[in-house]
Amino acid sequence: MNSTPLRRPRAVVALSVYAVVLALVYVAVGLIFLSLAMEEAPPGKEIAHAVTFGRYLMVFVALVLSLAFVAVPFLPRRPWVWVYGLATIALGFTSVVTIPFSIGLLIFWIRPEVKRYYQPQEPPRVEYKPISPGA
Repeated sequence: MNSTPLRRPRAVVALSVYAVVLALVYVAVGLIFLSLAMEEAPPGKEIAHAVTFGRYLMVFVALVLSLAFVAVPFLPRRPWVWVYGLATIALGFTSVVTIPFSIGLLIFWIRPEVKRYYQPQEPPRVEYKPISPGA
């Protein structure tokens, strides 16, 4: 293996930007559903419980997704992080708005240099010379 450090591929930076933007979107969605959950439920006891439960469920899902996306820029260089990035890109395929960005990012994410960036690097070799007794 090459002992020179690898440069950070542009796809890694693009994924970080993509993840932070989507985290902000999910925070906004969570706040919208939280404000809806605080409103009075529609009349009718059964439907009121279902609507309130659905609103709080969406707040929870938005919170979990925003945490999953906001973690991306802070993850270490490990092989599992490449898969995590792939999963976050795949989540973008669930929205018509983010599909174009997800497709573009996926094209660059599956390149070998990005995968190689997340592979373990061997430490640089240090050669030790024995100290002569007369020195």
